[in-house]
Amino acid sequence: MKTVIASGNVLFDAEAADENDLEQRIEKALPKAIGFASATIVYKFDDLQKLAKLNAFKAIDVTPNTRPYVTFLKEPPKNNTKLSGKGFKLLKRSGRALFSVVDLSDGTTLDLMKVLDKEFGKTNTTRGWKTIEKILEKG
Repeated sequence: MKTVIASGNVLFDAEAADENDLEQRIEKALPKAIGFASATIVYKFDDLQKLAKLNAFKAIDVTPNTRPYVTFLKEPPKNNTKLSGKGFKLLKRSGRALFSVVDLSDGTTLDLMKVLDKEFGKTNTTRGWKTIEKILEKG
């Protein structure tokens, strides 16, 4: 088991198992292990590599005011709702992953998070794309 930066990212080896089953087992064990309950989203490393190959941010000019994000959901979205809000734009969807970009000159990451939580509930988790690149390097 390896951790990647202090933001809840853990890499581990597991027998080929269903992500949903692993999520439930981890969520059940967390309160005893860390003292509180937390939603867990498991993604296979191969699936993260496939997301990277989508190159969802290729058309984005990343500047100090631009933040590329990927949001992982428990389940794929059930509809094609166009998410929009102050300072952010949804770029692409792929399975349980949503790719978005925040323009800090017009909004904040919190603006994005509020809309995602309202649309998908608080069991989603969002990571900066640089974090995903670090995970892919360590894997």
